[in-house]
Amino acid sequence: MGLLDILHSFAKYLPEVKDPVGTVTTRDRLLWTGIALVLFFMLYDTTAYGVNAGTQSLDFLQTITASRFGSLLTTGIGPIVFASIFLQLFSGAGLIKLNMQDKKERKKFLETQKVLAILLAFIEAILFVIPGRIPLLEIAGLPTSAVAALVVIQVALGSIIVLFLDELVTKYGLGSGISLFIAAGVSLSVVKGLV
Repeated sequence: MGLLDILHSFAKYLPEVKDPVGTVTTRDRLLWTGIALVLFFMLYDTTAYGVNAGTQSLDFLQTITASRFGSLLTTGIGPIVFASIFLQLFSGAGLIKLNMQDKKERKKFLETQKVLAILLAFIEAILFVIPGRIPLLEIAGLPTSAVAALVVIQVALGSIIVLFLDELVTKYGLGSGISLFIAAGVSLSVVKGLV
């Protein structure tokens, strides 16, 4: 049993956005895209509990990864993109054998990508919080390690929600959720730059 099979075995425990039964009307696609954008911006503007919100900055990395340091979207779309890149590299190098033309194997690839993205969401959240890239608040009665763990969980959950919003937009909305969130992040930074 290879790494791909191990990761894929967890996919059956994850929720998924079901494929549409019939055709989705343009009105419904616009509605679902709008809902996904509203939820994205809510996550983007919500500072994780335990984070010192006064020390956040806007830089190029945050713009292209649809993220905002210190918010629930600290890692943004990073885990989703990295999971896809890793699996495609492993497939291209022949470390994992998948025929992407076969529907069952493509589905296995996408489900494994989802599991890997969730795992990477936690790893990236840890890599942002533990070294101090995100400044934490001192909360009375809680040790720093507990505050750090709380922030890691919030940041990882934010990325996991974005993963499901991406699925929602891809199946019921307009285009790709990842592209939509990148465009939303770039648009927001342009508007903030003009103000």
